[in-house]
Amino acid sequence: GEEDGWVFNSRQQEVDIFIKEDKPLNCSKGIGIINAPAEVVQNVFTTNEIKTRWDEMYSHGERLEVVDKVTGISYSAFHAPWPTTPRDLVIIGRSTALKDGSLFVFSTSCEHPKKPPVSGYVRAKLDYGAILITPLRDDDDDDADTTDEPRDPSKGKCRVVYSVGSDPRGSLPKWLVNVANIKQPLCVHAIR
Repeated sequence: GEEDGWVFNSRQQEVDIFIKEDKPLNCSKGIGIINAPAEVVQNVFTTNEIKTRWDEMYSHGERLEVVDKVTGISYSAFHAPWPTTPRDLVIIGRSTALKDGSLFVFSTSCEHPKKPPVSGYVRAKLDYGAILITPLRDDDDDDADTTDEPRDPSKGKCRVVYSVGSDPRGSLPKWLVNVANIKQPLCVHAIR
């Protein structure tokens, strides 16, 4: 809510979009319900090979290193509308299963010797990318919970909170980046 700096911006394609003003670039968050098990949603968000199905800007990517069973380093490249230079990222991401059955994925930029800066791309910076995927029972229509029982992440539908703070770097005007940031949480709708 607004007590932690997030301000409701709009509801688009059944996703509630919030903005947090942060200098110089705003952070964005989207919240929506997806009719798929939490484990499936996590896989869709984190697998490079299927990102083109839900992210129209995604060009290609690869896993650079498996750090451990829940942590990996990957490279992603993104298309950009003319005359903008395409962007790329190297990120480290970690997945965690929470006690209530929710799945949490957190990513941030890093450097890796297998992927130095690539000619023709601007290396963007991901301050953070976070996804909280909470399994819902069939009778749940929001995040209200009436029991302490953990929910099964392999069944049903889920509530997804997707939040990102990033800097595409380069010479893009900050106001334009802030306008574009409003669209990022719509990936919650796109993976449906």
